[in-house]
Amino acid sequence: MTELDFQTFTRVLMENLEAAYSALGSRFPGHRLYTFGPYTNGAFEYLVPTASSDRGLAEAVATYKQGKSYAATPVETLALQLKWSPCDSPLHEDVAFEDEVTAFMEHVSDALRAAYEEEDHAACRELDESVHVAMCTAVKTLDLRGVFGSGEDRPLLNIWKADQSEEERVSFAEILNPGPVVDCFRAELLAISRLG
Repeated sequence: MTELDFQTFTRVLMENLEAAYSALGSRFPGHRLYTFGPYTNGAFEYLVPTASSDRGLAEAVATYKQGKSYAATPVETLALQLKWSPCDSPLHEDVAFEDEVTAFMEHVSDALRAAYEEEDHAACRELDESVHVAMCTAVKTLDLRGVFGSGEDRPLLNIWKADQSEEERVSFAEILNPGPVVDCFRAELLAISRLG
């Protein structure tokens, strides 16, 4: 893959996402995935697959309940707080993308850092948009092919990031999911924000 060839990156990411989704299904039989997608940070220093399942959420809640800080927290409250926290899922990063994806993201991160240091804000925005478009295109194309299933079997698809705002989470969800799915997601995020 040539440096910053986003067309090739999109194709390779599609292949890796499909392989990761299939691998998770094999590794976690009996888990109903409720979300799936690529996970990165604002500087694009890495890109990994992430997923969450109902069974994985129950495991995460049980783990947190063992700690003193959360012992008194009701299970329902803790489950809501953890549901949309990808890093707390036991399935997060359980499978990996190929080295080709990692190498490309390193090039992107280096280019973004250089543009930032040169205060080239237009270049930063262009890189940011190019990565987001590639990720959304990869996920959306696979979804249209039926890779993620349909109806209640289909997980909420998203582009996940570390320290991501609720607005960005919802905006990506709107691109990748039917309206009623996004409405439920938005309502749960609002419920979480009201927990304080």
